[in-house]
Amino acid sequence: MSIRMLRFAAGACVSMAMVGGVGCVGDTEEGLEDEKELVATDDQALSTDGQVCIQVQQGVSGSVQDATLWQSAPTWNDGVNERVSTGTSVAGGYSRSLLRFDLSGVPAGATVTSADLTLHQLFKNGASATVDVLRVTGAWSDSTVTWNNFGGAIDGSPVASFTAVGGGGSGSRTVDVRALAQDWVSGTVSNYGVAIDAPSDSSRSEFRSSENLTTSERPLLALCYTTCDDGVQNGEETGIDCGGSQCEPCNGQSGGSFSYSASNTSSATVNTVNHAVTIAAGQTINVGTCSVPGASVSSGDTFLRLYDGNGIAVAGNDDACGLASYFSYTVPPGAGGSFVIRAGCYSQGSCGGTVAYTVQ
Repeated sequence: MSIRMLRFAAGACVSMAMVGGVGCVGDTEEGLEDEKELVATDDQALSTDGQVCIQVQQGVSGSVQDATLWQSAPTWNDGVNERVSTGTSVAGGYSRSLLRFDLSGVPAGATVTSADLTLHQLFKNGASATVDVLRVTGAWSDSTVTWNNFGGAIDGSPVASFTAVGGGGSGSRTVDVRALAQDWVSGTVSNYGVAIDAPSDSSRSEFRSSENLTTSERPLLALCYTTCDDGVQNGEETGIDCGGSQCEPCNGQSGGSFSYSASNTSSATVNTVNHAVTIAAGQTINVGTCSVPGASVSSGDTFLRLYDGNGIAVAGNDDACGLASYFSYTVPPGAGGSFVIRAGCYSQGSCGGTVAYTVQ
């Protein structure tokens, strides 16, 4: 694989990967029981190929708002402090803080491949404590927000959590907020930012704010995304700039999925859960418990195979994505017709999941 990196003035970079394919070949079932992996293809680009990466940090790139809300001073706006905080202290009482990162530069409908929120802890007296990252559900401004006028507009289910280190601990704290960032970019929920909250903590945790003089340690959201017009099959796409949850369907594409659980399948050669599919000559089928939208593994080490109408294995895979499986197979001229996807587990183990496939 060769990688080219192009850096732009805005601080974003695009990586382009040229991925060579490996054709699948087939054989009969005989002699396959002890085989860890029959054969697989590498035709599908990585989900991160062609991605654009940005960093939103006040004073570096983009705009960030933050403020601390104080229960003991419910009408005070604390939006210009060099610190944000959460937890409870004897002097200041209970506090929580709000942060919002401007993502208006990310194209609507982009697929977010990663999003990491980083805060720099300054100090914490007392024991270490868990700090929750929560989705904010109402509009606010760091120049006017107070405990009273904010009104608790927070979804109580944590998006992520991290540990604020006690005993005077300091340093960067990073959490994965990709799922929430995707919802913001897709418009599923409005981007009102996040709250950091530790209501059960009996001591206060303090972090650098976007007004802090140490620019490099201000709150940071590092986000990477792909789009439906970059000329690369990436993200959740099932073809070049088509398919998946964000892009238009690929022309002539069909597919489906089925759930299964199995055991003692001798690497998907016996006792398998089978699913029939029709594929024409020249069409390509992508099959997986990973890398295909809707695919997943619920337990164990999955193993998938594809058999033609003569009962000959023509493609298969064991561990394309850790313990999950993925393969791609193009039907040769004159060989179209009925095929069977056989879902099983590696060796004599037990496993389960959802097999998803596309045909195009």
